Amino acid sequence: MAEAQFVDIAIAKRKLSLSVSQSYYKLYAISAKQGILDENIELRKPMNALH
Repeated sequence: MAEAQFVDIAIAKRKLSLSVSQSYYKLYAISAKQGILDENIELRKPMNALH
């Protein structure tokens, strides 16, 4: 009984670790995309001033 609970806890920890890792990489990708968008906005400002 105790061994089964230990295994269940170990599985839950691994699932949680996987979920955190996946969320971190999604956040990293979103942050990188946001940086590119911010850079593009800054590059377009001079062009918009000409119009």
